[in-house]
Amino acid sequence: MLEESSEGHWLKTFDKISKNYETLTDDEKVVYRRRLLLRIYGGMGSFSDLVLYKNNKVLYKENNELDALRKDLFEELRKGL
Repeated sequence: MLEESSEGHWLKTFDKISKNYETLTDDEKVVYRRRLLLRIYGGMGSFSDLVLYKNNKVLYKENNELDALRKDLFEELRKGL
């Protein structure tokens, strides 16, 4: 979805997060999840604020799917904190 809507910033961010996460120990992963919650879900311009567009048109179906995925990701990050 991020590629299709040309959302390069978040695409790069999640690629970097994924690569970093794979290298961590279990204890480090807990701390990393806390930081991710604050970084990607907090403040203006956060992942929570992202709306997908293509050719200056809102992608309604994709945004509904993205919203569900955002909620799932948030719940996964919260587990074990």
